[in-house]
Amino acid sequence: SHLKWDGINGKNGQITWLDLSGRGLRSNTFLPLEVTLLSPSLELFWVSENADLEGILPNYLDEFQSLVSLSVYKTSVSGSVPESIFSGCTKLNSIRLYKSKFEGTVSSQIGKLVDLKWLWIHENDFTGRVPTEVGKLVKLEGVTLHGNRFDPVIDIDENHRSGVVGLTNIVPPSLCSLKGGILKHLWTNCEEGALSPALSDEGEEDNTGGLVANEGIQACACCTRCFPRKNDGVVIVADK
Repeated sequence: SHLKWDGINGKNGQITWLDLSGRGLRSNTFLPLEVTLLSPSLELFWVSENADLEGILPNYLDEFQSLVSLSVYKTSVSGSVPESIFSGCTKLNSIRLYKSKFEGTVSSQIGKLVDLKWLWIHENDFTGRVPTEVGKLVKLEGVTLHGNRFDPVIDIDENHRSGVVGLTNIVPPSLCSLKGGILKHLWTNCEEGALSPALSDEGEEDNTGGLVANEGIQACACCTRCFPRKNDGVVIVADK
């Protein structure tokens, strides 16, 4: 039975789990249209850790209305995330797209994913502002935003302004407010001016490119961990 194949699981003869992670997939058009034959029953769709998997996320993914988990991290998939995913795959509770080549803005339609718990989109090339609609996702437990090119939130909430150096915060107040609930992991860029080069034991600048948080300065607005901005460094520097 095909349900006994490696990376495939299911029930009642229907495939519910398709895990093609780390299979050496090579394609410049993502996956063929025929994969939609699995759309009525597929709940888990993983194609991560395939460095030669290229193309863009197709609009046909909105046909996977039973989809709960989507993982496309550590690939060469690029382009924007289609709005149709947010409006059609409303059962999603996990989206993992990190360390790939995604770009463009994150649609405000993401606010429709009311069951979303994990949004891992760090180290891509997303731009624009993080949509305020993310604050509607009250089941969020983890969000990673660092290593993109999101625009700063100029109208920083006064509750989060104190100690922040420069208007470089990318986290909207609506997302910050979720920290009062079950959101435990909010990772973003460190604020401008919050970091200095690490020093060696002899007091000289460390030549490894490491950075440390400046004492007494809030490294990021409402985050639980921050990372150097693109081209600024290579290590995690703060954990709260």
